[in-house]
Amino acid sequence: MLLAAACAPASPGYDPSEEMAGGALGTTRTTSQDAYTQPMPGLTFDQTQDFEVGNSFDANDWVVAAGVHLLCEGMLLTPVDHDNRRVDAAAAPAVATAN
Repeated sequence: MLLAAACAPASPGYDPSEEMAGGALGTTRTTSQDAYTQPMPGLTFDQTQDFEVGNSFDANDWVVAAGVHLLCEGMLLTPVDHDNRRVDAAAAPAVATAN
């Protein structure tokens, strides 16, 4: 997230017209960390089920695949483990691959 922000142009600042960008039914007033855990009103039964399935995943259930990060030229990449702790890549054990 920080890397993408470093590559992006400067933000134009606060724009009140963006406050309800999802419309009245697609915008929540919840500003806590629970904002994205709430389904939007008006979803069909199937859409609500899809939302609930996606919402059931824990952040630790996701795997970041190598080679999908966009870096600006000259930016350094710091390897981290699944707990976001720095990893010394030179000291990391080699991983065997099946052919």
